[in-house]
Amino acid sequence: EFAIRSLVKIGRQLVSICELSYRRDILECCLNIDNLLAKYKDLLRRRLPINGPECVMISRSLSLHIHQLQRRLQEAIVYQVSDDFMDITSAIKTLRQASLISSNEPSRKEVFQATVQEFINHSSSLIQTARLAANGTSCRSKSTIETINTTAAQISDLTPQVIYAARIVFGDPNNSPTTREHFDLLRDQWLTQIEYLRSQVDDAIPSDEFVKACEEAIIHDTQQTEKAIADLNSSILIDSTSNIIRRANRILLVTYQEIENSEDSAFTTQLQNASDAFKETLSPMIAAAKQLALSPDNKIAHSQWQQTNNELIDAIGNVREALQPLTSNLINDLEHISFNHSSRSGNFDIFRIIVFVFFLIKYNKF
Repeated sequence: EFAIRSLVKIGRQLVSICELSYRRDILECCLNIDNLLAKYKDLLRRRLPINGPECVMISRSLSLHIHQLQRRLQEAIVYQVSDDFMDITSAIKTLRQASLISSNEPSRKEVFQATVQEFINHSSSLIQTARLAANGTSCRSKSTIETINTTAAQISDLTPQVIYAARIVFGDPNNSPTTREHFDLLRDQWLTQIEYLRSQVDDAIPSDEFVKACEEAIIHDTQQTEKAIADLNSSILIDSTSNIIRRANRILLVTYQEIENSEDSAFTTQLQNASDAFKETLSPMIAAAKQLALSPDNKIAHSQWQQTNNELIDAIGNVREALQPLTSNLINDLEHISFNHSSRSGNFDIFRIIVFVFFLIKYNKF
């Protein structure tokens, strides 16, 4: 009961921050589990046998909803990681700039306070998402989970120190180099910890699911870009294409990390080829996006960006497929399996199905 309620608690925490498309399913799962758990406890209170029809029916239904919640949690958390850790540096860079605003500037204090709050929110989001990735996904590495929770706690302690140092810089009438150096020291510590946290979170979640989440987000950003072009809105256009670039760089980072950690030479070779091809599509897309930002109404620039962006999305799909070669190949093999039990090949095919199911379980595909 404690384990089930802990899972439901993670679900309710995630509902408050996750993408809207996941909220309804997660909340519905949580409510169903709460109701079924209450019914099951009531049956036990009435001393009905555990193997009786009522208890068995509720326990099966409860198990089904628990597995459904686990799957939806994993999908939502992976998407949240891809979104929150897309850009980890901008908020603290903006904080430094705001702390150095000249005392003659109007609304100086209001700008600084807004920037401080933005940094607090950013830091809190990263910490919360990291903890969810450690405790609410399929990660089975105890050391990774402990490292994420420990690093998140250290960042939580360091964030107020960074803000305090920024306030000293902001309030220093002499603009002393010492106060700036102190802030920069704490800023560098915060960035180092955040980068380490990001790498641990990347280890905690399945790489292929992460790439899939980034791919879906890039498609959404592409749709936002097309809308901005139609509306001639340069600001949204720049934001959307910048997000595509950031997500693409995150995919490369995770891919290189996967190559570095793997000892399977065939797998790393295939993944390296896919990531190299993907990397080659990034520069042309960035160049086309810059031209499009300068002239949103230029149809040639629009067409060029569409072409390069589509090539980038196709290349991401190849990276995603390269990250799951084993299960993909086995799934394709199922189409050619014979169920002729009278033949020796039929026995071999049954063996292949058993192997297939084993790897699905091992790699959390069930």
